[in-house]
Amino acid sequence: MKNLNLKKRMFSNVLKKVFLTTFLFILSFSSFAQEKKEIVIGTVNSFSQAFLSSKSSNNSFDIKLTDNKIYNLKINVKNNTVDGYFVTGNILNNKSKNARAIEPVFSFTEKDGKISGEIVFYDQKKAFKISTNNNGQVLASDTDIHSILCVDFEQEKEITNNAPVSGSVQKAQIQLESLPGAAHVIYLDFDGEVVSGTRWAGGRTINAQPAGFSDEKILAVWRIMVDDFNPFNINVTTRRDVFDATPKSQRMMAIFTPTTDAAPGSGGVAYLNSFSWNSDDPCWVYNLGTRSAGETGSHEVGHTLGLAHDGTRSGTTYYAGHGQWSPIMGWSANKTLGHWSKGEYDNANNTQDDLAIISNSRNGFGYKKDDHSNTINGATELVSDSNGNVSKADNEGIIEKTSDKDVFSFQTSGGQVNFSFDPNPYYPNLNIKARLLNSNGSEVASSDLQGLKASIATTLQSGTYYIEIDGVGEGNLSTGYSDYSSLGLFSISGKYPKGNVTDTQAPSVPANVIASNVEETSLSLSWSASTDNVGVKGYDVYQGDRMITSVSGTSYSVTGLTANTTYTFRVKAKDAAGNVSDFSNTLTVTTKETRDTQAPSVPANVIASNVEETSLSLSWSASTDNVGVKGYDVYQGDRMITSVSGTSYSVTGLTANTTYTFRVKAKDAAGNVSDFSNTLTVTTKETRDTQAPSVPANVTASNVEETSLSLSWTASTDNVGVTGYDVYQGNTMITSVSGTSYSVTGLTANTTYTFRVKAKDAAGNVSDFSNTLTVTTKEATNTDTEAPSVPANVTASNVEETSLSLSWSASTDNVAVTGYDVYQGDRMITSVSGISSSVTGLTANTTYTFRVKAKDAAGNVSDFSTALTVTTKEGGTTDICEGVEVFVSGTRYAVGDRVVYKNYVYERTIRGWKNLGKCGSSLCEGIVEWRSGVRYNTGNRVVYRGNLWERGTTRWTFISSCNGQANKTDLITPPQKISVYPNPVKENILNIVFDPSQGATYSIINLLGETVANGYFNSSIKVDHLQTGTYILKVTSDKKQHITRFVKQ
Repeated sequence: MKNLNLKKRMFSNVLKKVFLTTFLFILSFSSFAQEKKEIVIGTVNSFSQAFLSSKSSNNSFDIKLTDNKIYNLKINVKNNTVDGYFVTGNILNNKSKNARAIEPVFSFTEKDGKISGEIVFYDQKKAFKISTNNNGQVLASDTDIHSILCVDFEQEKEITNNAPVSGSVQKAQIQLESLPGAAHVIYLDFDGEVVSGTRWAGGRTINAQPAGFSDEKILAVWRIMVDDFNPFNINVTTRRDVFDATPKSQRMMAIFTPTTDAAPGSGGVAYLNSFSWNSDDPCWVYNLGTRSAGETGSHEVGHTLGLAHDGTRSGTTYYAGHGQWSPIMGWSANKTLGHWSKGEYDNANNTQDDLAIISNSRNGFGYKKDDHSNTINGATELVSDSNGNVSKADNEGIIEKTSDKDVFSFQTSGGQVNFSFDPNPYYPNLNIKARLLNSNGSEVASSDLQGLKASIATTLQSGTYYIEIDGVGEGNLSTGYSDYSSLGLFSISGKYPKGNVTDTQAPSVPANVIASNVEETSLSLSWSASTDNVGVKGYDVYQGDRMITSVSGTSYSVTGLTANTTYTFRVKAKDAAGNVSDFSNTLTVTTKETRDTQAPSVPANVIASNVEETSLSLSWSASTDNVGVKGYDVYQGDRMITSVSGTSYSVTGLTANTTYTFRVKAKDAAGNVSDFSNTLTVTTKETRDTQAPSVPANVTASNVEETSLSLSWTASTDNVGVTGYDVYQGNTMITSVSGTSYSVTGLTANTTYTFRVKAKDAAGNVSDFSNTLTVTTKEATNTDTEAPSVPANVTASNVEETSLSLSWSASTDNVAVTGYDVYQGDRMITSVSGISSSVTGLTANTTYTFRVKAKDAAGNVSDFSTALTVTTKEGGTTDICEGVEVFVSGTRYAVGDRVVYKNYVYERTIRGWKNLGKCGSSLCEGIVEWRSGVRYNTGNRVVYRGNLWERGTTRWTFISSCNGQANKTDLITPPQKISVYPNPVKENILNIVFDPSQGATYSIINLLGETVANGYFNSSIKVDHLQTGTYILKVTSDKKQHITRFVKQ
């Protein structure tokens, strides 16, 4: 027993070492073509990276298919290849309750940037094909399971278990080859195999037991398959060393075994088209009778070569044939003849040309070379002894193609001749028709058409005769078969009166003597072949009246001529008897004049322009020549990529961000070529993103009022990433947002509007418009159109470095004032119901202007108040002595007083003076950070998030920020109540002063009451996605809520 050794090396770091646990591909597209359903499951990059970057322990991921079900796929094998990767495994959440059921499997291959593969539900007879379209999208489509693999191939009715009992020793199988040295191989494995890492069983190991065949039975099975594949240039062998030495894409292993793990309950199984895959996915043969094993072997190998089943339109999957004939790709184990087919029988459901498919370029091998001539010209001489006895062993041939005929010649002195024509003695496919022809090719006698063998017995006159062998059909297509696959080995035997016939007939005169490739000192002659009663042996070629050569073919190259000189040529044909024809026509031809031998000058100044990702333009200075420059050969590296007549060329098909070299040669009409130009080295541009995001979907409106409404839509996807959305009102873009919602204001009551959205990415690619949303605002609920009076007496108080308080006189209104909009500069910073507002987040020593507008319930807004200009205080200092009085002896100081004494600052405590530090230093200098769980005593100081705190008897006291901005505040512990900074926040990060060890969560709510963000935080929250405005921050910890506000600028 051997190991197929299909384990591959582990993935490179590029593809990661671990795979995705759970990944659900989001559906974005589906289409139907006839009854085939197709769905987009991702791009090549997203599909690959989703599971190739997984860090899960069980290597599984989710995928949603066209049946709208989600399947969990577990990866068992993962290998990278020279040009991509290969993964295979089984489906976890679709297991059958039947213990003998075949587990669904999948396999995916990435090659040259394209994903392909299949997902197979064997028991359900259902399959999905995975492919990649020209846009780089990975598709899953419903497909006929029979187009992927052989399903439920018929089992032999009576199966004899030929396998040896457990523990027995399997002897080495006999060594057989049908075509030694052939480049392509079919290996028949009878002695057991350990198969792992293939598509079978999702990549898990199958320990296939030996077939248990005797040498005689192995020989018989081999002979059946040899005759099926005899027409083709392929070696059917039992030699493992021959298989191992053959490239993977040129070989197939057929395993004969009673171990049916790959397809329990079937007679055999194979993947279609797998012969040419660069992998080792064997096919399996479970029918173990002699005839059934051989025919099943050919059937399953046929699948690997691309053949589909031969059934009937009435529903039979495997047509069992009629009479003694059946198609190999149906069920041929019970018939004498098993042929390749093209669906000529009645009611056939498959008309594919088996022979053409087997011999096509994908599989890489074709027919064997024709071994004998099809006509009497070139016929093979029949081998016989001196008495005219013809032996089978000396006179064999193969009918390789439907159109093939093999012709043999013999000479007789006249009398009775007897010939027998036999097909392969072991499981033949060839039905022979033989004809006896005279020297003119006319039929003298022929064999009958009954049975596979043929014979001719007749009396002949002295002379030369020919035997023509042809493969034929029998009967009609309803009861018999055509000559389509009547192919294979034959032999000739018999006896005839041997004699030498005097041949006096000359060959016919050669015709159509012509010249080609005429140069200065040489030319090529050719002519039509002559015919002869026996056979043309050769031709004598004359130059003028002198014979210059004798050749066996119909062409000759004449050399040693003189330039610009006229010559005449004639030809005679001759046979083996020495008979010579008359001269052919006389050909007159003049050689070319002496050629130009001076090469053009070297092209100079090769430069590149218009360099893009996959193309560039080359140009150079023109060369000169003594006669004239005909053109230029352009080289990319060492390879000539084009020849042009001008001095420029546009190069395409390049790879982005790749360095190339280019050179140019000049040439003239005489074929003289200059040396290379200078070498130009140029690097193409990096790949640009040109793919637009998908179109935003489901644009809807909510909270529709008289003058406002809220828009929302489904997020778009992009190959790189969506950066934002442009919102259009009618044909006018009114805003650009990063999220998937926007609040529209400034509308008119009872008015119809249309809205559309476009998605965009960082590269500037913009999607098409979304659906058009039409919405009508509410009717006005009142007729109040009078605005409140203008707010007056706007004043500022409590002006500090970063904050101040505003107040103003109340406005009046014909109905009622509902609130005030406060503006900082030209930006509204808040809306309040009272006549005061606290402004925070300012900058020290900075001048600001503030104005106020009043508004009522009907949306009427007053004009601006008079602008108030105010300057904040200068900022604090980090010097702890700043603002502290010098110690004065004799002065009575209270607890908490601070003084400067000998360049140090001291604070009065109940126990005396406490040294806080040297002038010029920070209060926090030398103070350790606060640590959770540490027991602190009264008077201990800590630094907590940039602030200095001191422990009192029952609570912590905030002494100062470490930058010197002192502000005492008493707290039970370092701040557990929430505070935020900076506020307003202009950048992307909002810092939160709150103990993170409590496991706090947060929610951000806008002034419409909508939650716009939530999650868990440690010390800060990203707010870059928020629009300008005021927000409420709600923090929850230990089932308690802490609320504050902040402004996003």
